[in-house]
Amino acid sequence: MKISGAFYRLFCFLWILLGSTLSHALTAYLSPTEISEGDTVRLVIEIEDSTPSLHDLDTSALENDFEILGTSSSVQMVQVQNKVTNLTRWELELFPLKTGKLDIPPLSINGVFTEQLVLNVKKPDTANDSAAGRDVFIEVSAEPEDPYIGQQTNIVVKLYHKIRIVNGTLSEPEAVNADVYRIGNDISYVQTVDGTRYNVLERTFALFTNTPGEINISSVSFRGQIEAESDDVSSSLGTFMRQVRQIKRSGNELRLDVKDIPPGFTGKFWLPANDLRISQNWSEPASNLMVGDSLNRTIKIIADGLPAEALPENLYKENSDLINIYPDKASRSNQDIGKKLVGKIEQKFALILSEPGYIIIPELRLKWWDLDEQVEKVAVLPERILIVSSDSGSSDLPQNAQQTQPGPQTRNQISASAPGGGPVNVWQWIAITIFFLWLVTLALWSRSRGLKSPTQISLPVVADDFSQQSLKQACQSNNPLGARTALIAWAKQKWPENNITGLYQIKAHANTPDFIEELVKLDKVLFSQASESWSGEALWNGFMNELKVKPVRSSTSDELIPPLYSRQM
Repeated sequence: MKISGAFYRLFCFLWILLGSTLSHALTAYLSPTEISEGDTVRLVIEIEDSTPSLHDLDTSALENDFEILGTSSSVQMVQVQNKVTNLTRWELELFPLKTGKLDIPPLSINGVFTEQLVLNVKKPDTANDSAAGRDVFIEVSAEPEDPYIGQQTNIVVKLYHKIRIVNGTLSEPEAVNADVYRIGNDISYVQTVDGTRYNVLERTFALFTNTPGEINISSVSFRGQIEAESDDVSSSLGTFMRQVRQIKRSGNELRLDVKDIPPGFTGKFWLPANDLRISQNWSEPASNLMVGDSLNRTIKIIADGLPAEALPENLYKENSDLINIYPDKASRSNQDIGKKLVGKIEQKFALILSEPGYIIIPELRLKWWDLDEQVEKVAVLPERILIVSSDSGSSDLPQNAQQTQPGPQTRNQISASAPGGGPVNVWQWIAITIFFLWLVTLALWSRSRGLKSPTQISLPVVADDFSQQSLKQACQSNNPLGARTALIAWAKQKWPENNITGLYQIKAHANTPDFIEELVKLDKVLFSQASESWSGEALWNGFMNELKVKPVRSSTSDELIPPLYSRQM
């Protein structure tokens, strides 16, 4: 009796177990079974059981051919003929990684496998298909397609869509050995293509290549959600989730034929731009520059069609015995104006004046390539002259000029207030000293009034050799701008009452024809639109001949100073 009871219980257990296993109903299907490249597909798996399934779905077999964008599950109680069962449902959103016929392998749920399915992924036939058959597509273009190395190439991306995009992301173009910048704001407009109206989103990128040759630009892709069509609304995830579907679209690939630097370019830095401007700003110096003073020089370069990272820095860094230069870190910034990237670099230099003397800050010449005219051009910063005095108030002048300077003085004495309220500078002290020497000479002359021909007083020319040496250096180096600066400095010392500011004023005072002719040539070279070569040898020879000629004076100006007292007979 006990044996039959135990056997009965074992039989009932096996029957329940077998009934539970047989009650599993596992189904799987695709929606839809054929899609175009870039679209997604839904894989739906359902299982009916007397108890809710607590087992996970193993999807590892899908990872070779698909990207799983999302997975969801739900459980429903279903009553059929007074029998209650539990329906467990999985929905997977799959993005195919390949085209053609792709197998959906059997998937396991608690040891039970789904049947194998087949998905057909078609390549879009853009050559034959009209735009009406495409809901979303991308077009990519480049301008120019044959740029110079480092030249800005605009990559224009257009996203066409005739159904509403809920959300999404648009990738950037990429290329090996190239830098990409996004410029401007997105532009939205409506365009008709093959009789179909599309909403268009246009985005522009600036690409700069670093090497010549063929450059391949990867396709730009869009991935996002769009409103689902009516036959797609079959999901059980709710009204909101059933209104959208995932898509991915890719644009066409591009290839650029990048040209190397033109052989005619002679600059140190390759700078292809539509325009390039260079400027400088000096901190206001003191009225008298002294040894130990510091100045700040800021150099700024702005280029249309070049990023700030391509602009050179440390253009001014040559130290000398008279000056020490300390550059700050350059500041770079980019700004897009229209469809052009405008780069700017700004760098400050601290100048410490270490020795007295006559310092010429040379002109700065930056060569660049004009893309509009296809020629080499030069941006120039003019030279600047600094006169630095020592703490005693004297500059590093030639020996004969130094003898006319006043005795040792402190810096505060030189900057003392004049009767009119302004500072008394070095040249005012020189004038006082010259006047004192004139009075002494006049007194000595009056004592020797018995002489029939008193000696004519010759006033010293201060710092004359100083500017002459600068002129000689400029002529030897064939520097027309430096020669003009030195000539004006010499003329200001020679004729201080005439306020010399140009070569035409020097020509009015000159006496020798060859010197006048060279002044005209120098003025023509400096202000000519065309670049002309200039040799300073003839100017220097003419200048030396000018110094040998005594100035022509009127009869009144040649008269000697009359005696203060008449001779008593």
